[in-house]
Amino acid sequence: MNSQYLRFLQQTWDMLLNKKKVLSKTVFERIPKEQLPESALEDPAVRRAIKQLGYYEVAYEISPNQKEILNELVKLGYVEKRVTRVHKVWLNHITYLYYPDINDLGNFTLDLSIQSASKYAYIEDEQLEAFQSSIERFQKEMTIGHHPHVKELNYGIEFSYLTDVYELKDKYFDAILLGLSKDKLTVALVEPYIVSRVTRGKRRDYKKWRVIRKIDGDLFLKGSSAIDKYIDELEWKKEADGFLIIDDSAYILNPRNLPKKDSLLDRYPIIRREIENLYSYEFEGAVADFIREKYGYNLVVRNFSPPYLDGKELDIYAVKFGDPRRLTLVECKLRIYDENNPITYEEVERAKEIMQKIEEYERDKANKEGDRLKTYKWIFTNSRTIESRARELLKESKIEVKRAILSSNWLRNPRALRIINIENLN
Repeated sequence: MNSQYLRFLQQTWDMLLNKKKVLSKTVFERIPKEQLPESALEDPAVRRAIKQLGYYEVAYEISPNQKEILNELVKLGYVEKRVTRVHKVWLNHITYLYYPDINDLGNFTLDLSIQSASKYAYIEDEQLEAFQSSIERFQKEMTIGHHPHVKELNYGIEFSYLTDVYELKDKYFDAILLGLSKDKLTVALVEPYIVSRVTRGKRRDYKKWRVIRKIDGDLFLKGSSAIDKYIDELEWKKEADGFLIIDDSAYILNPRNLPKKDSLLDRYPIIRREIENLYSYEFEGAVADFIREKYGYNLVVRNFSPPYLDGKELDIYAVKFGDPRRLTLVECKLRIYDENNPITYEEVERAKEIMQKIEEYERDKANKEGDRLKTYKWIFTNSRTIESRARELLKESKIEVKRAILSSNWLRNPRALRIINIENLN
């Protein structure tokens, strides 16, 4: 087998170790014809979709190379392929958060923050049933007085669609690590473990693997039956099937011998959300609203995370239909405590990496379809300055920094955070 094939094999396997399953198609948004302005129909891709489907989809499909590798892994016995129905489910809640305080007059007060948030997830039929069962149980607990801080909780299905899904079988998940050495495949039997880091006040979990033993790479290519006996010798597999990282938090996959829990409060531990997360969430929402209202963008997607970003995400992905179609990629960097805290080289470097991958994918797609595309790359912030060494990288990457002028009371009430105006910081 040539080195390019083995490299694709390793990359695809790494993706399965991180996500466990890969959807052949991911639909981010589905926009009916009635919700599209007349100007959007000038975009050839929009016109074609409306004619064929009656709506326009913002979607991602895995590449032919990835599909070829995944189908080969199915034949080898490591991966299961099936047709599944995927539901884009939204969840909305309104929560009252308050705490006791004292002021300089000696008054005892309650400091109140009202938090409203929405989130989307892509789940299959079986997961949808489990989700609905859990949320109904939570709502029943609310009616008898539990969770008094949650004032409103709603969910719904935005749309559903059929697609192929490739899922790494439990037996091989987190157990095998592939590598390349002198254009030959290397295979190691491994054990996963979790390390945690705190970055800007937010805890993030990362998965790593320790090598238990190495085996002949040719055995892997012969098929799963050739290495099953080695997998059966892994002691840690008796405890669980591995770890999944979801929203920066580690979850144990299929833990064995756990005591049965009777309460949602016991079954789902509360994860601490630092104040930075709340403010950052509201700032991203304000930026999305500003782009939509100020520049007339037809589609604005938050937390954009297509599979080719390998678990990373872009804060805001925005499209204005037309000919040419305008694509704007945005990262948001809020400074809560000090507006003189500069935009750093590391922040620009991360934004460049993510934006470059999205830009390359979208440009290739536009070229294949014969469409014209114009791309803008922005960092939105309330910082007043930029690190000197970051400026050169911004210029090289063609990323503009937009300084947001925020509403006066945003620190007191993050839900009131609005962008009044912007100025160029580059």
